[in-house]
Amino acid sequence: MTKKKFEFEWRQLMLEGVVIVISILLAFAIDAWWDERQAAERDSERLVRVQSELRLNSEMLQQRISFLDRAATSVYAVQGWMGPEPEIVDINTFTEAWDGVFSIGTLSLVTRAIDDFLAAGSSTSNASNARNEVNDKLSTWYYHADQLEGQYEILRQEHDALSQYSTANPRVPALGATGAVGAQLNLPKSKFPYDQSALMSDPVLESLLALYLIRLKFVMFVAKDLRTRNNELLEDIAAVLNE
Repeated sequence: MTKKKFEFEWRQLMLEGVVIVISILLAFAIDAWWDERQAAERDSERLVRVQSELRLNSEMLQQRISFLDRAATSVYAVQGWMGPEPEIVDINTFTEAWDGVFSIGTLSLVTRAIDDFLAAGSSTSNASNARNEVNDKLSTWYYHADQLEGQYEILRQEHDALSQYSTANPRVPALGATGAVGAQLNLPKSKFPYDQSALMSDPVLESLLALYLIRLKFVMFVAKDLRTRNNELLEDIAAVLNE
């Protein structure tokens, strides 16, 4: 084999080797790109499910805030009728307010998709700043959501204490029983111990209502704060999904 022929074949082998290396590197790059793309799609799919959950929670929070507001308004009304000189209240007016006192419902936020999203983390190595901010805000949202559910449970306990006291108190049903009797409707205020005055002058009931109102207002504040966070997250997620 001549020297020139040897050099030619050597160059050919070198060229083929370079081509093979480049092909391998290109294949790796394509695989990495494909994996990254699939990971980004999985992240987006999880984010869409989170978006749907946040919308459900937004509706639930708005409804619960309305319940809490009605309950607080009702407690204010009942407290306004109490005191050393209780006000005579129409039975229908009182019943409507008394029902409103207990109209807070329960609260259990939907978090399955949010749990999955936070547990999975980001699958992409080059997640945008906006996406990372969504992850951080969602973690904060989850913390405040947990706090709200805990406070709502405490509110439910005070709700039950108030309900049990009023149910066991013979003066509470007496108001409905005597006030609903047609013969009693147009009579002047009674001086007997189990009339409206007896109910409205109950210091234990008044204290329970005061504690209940304080908790109502606090839970309403926490719920409104979470609703604001919830709506901001929905806007941020929409922006990320449109990137």
